Amino acid sequence: MSWRAVVEDMEGVSSPGEFRLISGEGKNFAIIDVGDGFTCWTATALSESELLSLSPAVAKSRVLTEFCGWPEPVEKIVQATDASRIVERGICDRQPVAHWSQGRVTLLGDAAHAMRPALGQGTAMAFEDAYELSVCLAEGRNIEEALKKYETERIARTQIIQERSASEGERAYKDDRAQELARGAKNWTPDEFEDWLYTRPYRH
Repeated sequence: MSWRAVVEDMEGVSSPGEFRLISGEGKNFAIIDVGDGFTCWTATALSESELLSLSPAVAKSRVLTEFCGWPEPVEKIVQATDASRIVERGICDRQPVAHWSQGRVTLLGDAAHAMRPALGQGTAMAFEDAYELSVCLAEGRNIEEALKKYETERIARTQIIQERSASEGERAYKDDRAQELARGAKNWTPDEFEDWLYTRPYRH
């Protein structure tokens, strides 16, 4: 399950441009300065149930229970958040599919390739899909041909990112996640996947 919200006027909770992640016990809590006095927080925890809370107040209580006793400012920032501003969602994996189109209808973004937010690529892939679809429609002789080319151009790339997001999502809840992140922060260098994802020219 995941919970997130944006709060303002939380002095001392985060520094300008700071991203802080607290991890352990199969849970993660991130605090992100988003500028102009606003702070975003996100919380995730493994859950046996897919059921959402019955009200915003229950969702807030659930977060406080899940993260009770965690280092400050976790409890402080959740307590200061109006319950109505907390977004609660389940995070589920979906296996990649072989086709997105049928006739003159196609899918893009999460509808085509929902993925865990572990890499933060969901929105980026939707933008790439939209760009590729527009090019294919502009260049294709007909809609069916354009949609077939769109799938050919996009499915292989998004499947790789889906699978990597799933594996990174699993790692996010390991018992030694905090230590792994600390080691990675000290010795980080782009790997082959990151080079392919971020620096390889996308089209042509």
